[in-house]
Amino acid sequence: MLSYLKHWNLSSPLTGQRDDGGIFLPAEREQSLTRLLQILTHDNVLITIPAAAGMGKSTLLGWLKSHLPFPEHEVFSGVLIREETTAGWLSKRLVQHLRGEQASASSAEEVKDALREALQLMDEFKLQQTRLVILIDNAERIKGDAYSELLGFFDLADTAGVPFSCVLAGDPAMGQQLNQHPALARRIRLQMELPPYTNEEAVGYIKWHLDRAGLQQNLISREVMLQMAKAAYGLPSRMHNLLENTLLEAAQAKEKIITLEHVSAADRLLAPIGEP
Repeated sequence: MLSYLKHWNLSSPLTGQRDDGGIFLPAEREQSLTRLLQILTHDNVLITIPAAAGMGKSTLLGWLKSHLPFPEHEVFSGVLIREETTAGWLSKRLVQHLRGEQASASSAEEVKDALREALQLMDEFKLQQTRLVILIDNAERIKGDAYSELLGFFDLADTAGVPFSCVLAGDPAMGQQLNQHPALARRIRLQMELPPYTNEEAVGYIKWHLDRAGLQQNLISREVMLQMAKAAYGLPSRMHNLLENTLLEAAQAKEKIITLEHVSAADRLLAPIGEP
């Protein structure tokens, strides 16, 4: 790894640059994101981002967390690592995040306590004129009564007069699950699509990464960039990993120009996938 960084004169691997607040936005995604930010300023709205793995949902939520268009807001951002099927999953996390306290909600009484605490928080937000924003990744893991609790938050916000916004990002199954909860589905003001990059968008993505790393764009020809786009099927996360591996391959060969052979060798190191 040290020789790889030295070869390209990098301070850190490209992977380490993912969380620095930068985000690549082709024209279509930029328009969608502008619309998302505008809708977030409305009261009590639900926005969904249904997309397959590797399309950039988590990157987008991470960027959104630090670029919310409100002067006064409280944001809760969470990633679901398991299925949530009962009420209490959101209240306990919100209370723990905002109060800095451990909050369990396994029994019916504990769920009620967490909901009461959440209602008290809503009252505090109203007094402080603060908007509550909830961002949930892997939201396809919300099931059954867990959706009912989310709807309850919208009802609480309506009753308390608290501006409330929620963004759910998950795989396409999330949309089907939401349709089973019509009262919540009616809250959706925007469904933001994240299609695979076109060839031109993929070329722009590669150039953007090279610029951020301080690398010369002419080390990769357009022909090679298009081959990388094809190998990655336009998936941002796969393209990122492919670019990293390709730079590694060239460094091991002690070459400063990326070739089709480097791309092919790098692609073989990635798990095969079917075309989306």
